[in-house]
Amino acid sequence: MARVAFVSLYDRNANGIRLMSANLKKHGHECHVIFLKRYSMNLWALDVEVGEYPWMGVDKTGRVFKYASNSRVTPAEFEILRETIARLSPDVIGLTVNTPLRVQSHQVTRFLKEHFDIPIVWGGYDPTVNAADCLSLCDFACVGEGDETILQIAKCIDERRSFDDVCNLAYVRDGRVTYNPKAPAEQNLDSYPWRDNAPDDKYLIDDDALVERYAVVNDKEKPIYQAMSARGCPYQCSYCCEATLKDLYSGEKFLGRRSPEDLIDELEHAKRHLGVEQIQFEDEIFAMNLKWLRAFAPL
Repeated sequence: MARVAFVSLYDRNANGIRLMSANLKKHGHECHVIFLKRYSMNLWALDVEVGEYPWMGVDKTGRVFKYASNSRVTPAEFEILRETIARLSPDVIGLTVNTPLRVQSHQVTRFLKEHFDIPIVWGGYDPTVNAADCLSLCDFACVGEGDETILQIAKCIDERRSFDDVCNLAYVRDGRVTYNPKAPAEQNLDSYPWRDNAPDDKYLIDDDALVERYAVVNDKEKPIYQAMSARGCPYQCSYCCEATLKDLYSGEKFLGRRSPEDLIDELEHAKRHLGVEQIQFEDEIFAMNLKWLRAFAPL
């Protein structure tokens, strides 16, 4: 049984990590998720320097504004992270990395590598788009979907093999970047378990303290449940990372959607067990398929 630890930086929703955690547990592996710091929303703070905060936008007048901010990981919080990782003793550590948080993710990765001899895998949009750049900071980069990749990594751990043949992984050997073959995109999204929302094996490190059995499932104070019914988008806008993903999965049907029945079952479970009062759909375009929507809405 493999022991996997994910570190989620400034993201307690962590949809991709929670999905992989559920899949690992379904296959008998042990998985822990450490939420490292909250982030706060600040929609109206104009006149700040670009780069002062990781989440920047441009308003309708063309002015830069800050729409989410974060505080630095303190020395005390780094020490709590070190103690928690030492106690969990994982076989592999994973981080989901987006480009605005690459610097902060590098700081966390560098700290972990200074204290542990544990392989660190980056996944998410930034390693998918910028794998070669990310590999100067991490051991492995997952290019594309990570569902099958994390299961293969766990199998390699069980069999005491290296990760060098795992699908979707990129890594550096002898100064050259190697890209492993890509696993096909999963067409039946109902085959995946629902995201892991249970407080078991969840930890929050913030305000120089550790909270175990952490039960909050999003970055908002209200009981809002963030759900996804689909992967992909029918469009290929040049400014969006979906265009790169379409190129990566060229020749495949990358746009997939769960059945209305499966999604409704998840939402009913969330309402019953998590006290959810609102649903926030995180799909690229929720109403892109009217036939699907006509089946979903009455349910």
